[in-house]
Amino acid sequence: MRVDILDVHPQGQRAAIHARSRFQSVASAMAQNNTGAQQTSPGSATQNFEAKSVEFTILPDGRVEAVTGLADLFPDQRQVWQVWLQQFAIAGLFPRDGVRPGQSWKSSEPEQAPSPIVKLEWEKQATYVRDEPCAAIQFSETGIVTPKNSPTESCAVVLTNAVLKQKSSPKDTTPGDFRLHNLRTTGNATGRNETISYISLQSGLIVRVTEDAQQFMDVLVAKTDASNQIHYNVQATGHTEVLLVADAPASKP
Repeated sequence: MRVDILDVHPQGQRAAIHARSRFQSVASAMAQNNTGAQQTSPGSATQNFEAKSVEFTILPDGRVEAVTGLADLFPDQRQVWQVWLQQFAIAGLFPRDGVRPGQSWKSSEPEQAPSPIVKLEWEKQATYVRDEPCAAIQFSETGIVTPKNSPTESCAVVLTNAVLKQKSSPKDTTPGDFRLHNLRTTGNATGRNETISYISLQSGLIVRVTEDAQQFMDVLVAKTDASNQIHYNVQATGHTEVLLVADAPASKP
């Protein structure tokens, strides 16, 4: 995914960032890096894949507003974009006075994904574990991910444990849009995620993130008159990795 920073507005010690993101195929990313222009055929599947962009603004506290274009992405692209953004804006959740190795801090944020259970909230505890060498990766001309041929930099390693808490009663978990359709939901949801983030001490950019997730939901969706109902019992696990990709060197003449 390519990200272009359109504008930065300083706000106190931090800033609001207005940016545009666009998914790219490996071939197009290589071509654009080597020629400065995107090399895709009009009407091709690759062009259709890359034609959609998302604009957004990240506020100094890590919240995101003015998102446009997200609904136009394919479902798997939306999921990837949301995972990436959560990590890209992670610094907004850090203490404003800065952090030091060994320090821990807590935060909380509501679950953003649509759910038949209302009032789900992630309670997080993060720890600045240590500093480690790190480096961006790059694509070779054959599209293979290889280590970047440049000196490594130093990254802060931050371990975050998140627990999903349900703030609503299991006897009535009905979101507002379900009520509008004369539906009622009951049940419970739990989850636990472990995230390891590598943040460049030179640029402040996320260089690498790995996340392991375990989530469970048991919910009954029924008509308010009890004339019909459906039961969902879902247990899901996932592993996600986000990597910073450096520009590949231009090909030789």
